[in-house]
Amino acid sequence: KETAVHDLAHAQAILTASARVELVGAGVSTVLKPSAPSNYTVPVITVVGKSNVRIANLKIDGEKGMYSFTDEYAQSGIYVAESIGDPSTPSTDVVIENCICTNCVGNGISVIGSHRVIIRGCSSNNNGEGGTASGIAVTNASEGCVVQSSEVFGNSNGGISVRGPN
Repeated sequence: KETAVHDLAHAQAILTASARVELVGAGVSTVLKPSAPSNYTVPVITVVGKSNVRIANLKIDGEKGMYSFTDEYAQSGIYVAESIGDPSTPSTDVVIENCICTNCVGNGISVIGSHRVIIRGCSSNNNGEGGTASGIAVTNASEGCVVQSSEVFGNSNGGISVRGPN
């Protein structure tokens, strides 16, 4: 089976263009990597202040080892968050399923100030540099988030991190 490698700019354009969107690959043969070879400072996939988003059947390879650590969230594989500067506009009803996030410098999957995010059938492994990043991190008043039938292992700061304030 041939592997397709797609860059970050294409995935970000899709997920910021519309409130209802699906980014569905063909399984592990669909590989997304950071697009800026010398400056990995944005997540591979970003969902910010959007609703009804589905990300499925793909692999994210953060190419850890090629980049220096700067931020556990900015260097995530998948980043789901409230609108920048507007916590009253969370991302809602986001499904991440059958995805692999591996070798990310930051968290494999970050959920920040978002509601009803389901992470199902995913693997998040070998993420983080210097003991700072988790396989899956859920933070900042995220509500109704569920992790189902997923595996996390070999991450620098543990498997699943859930942090306040709520």
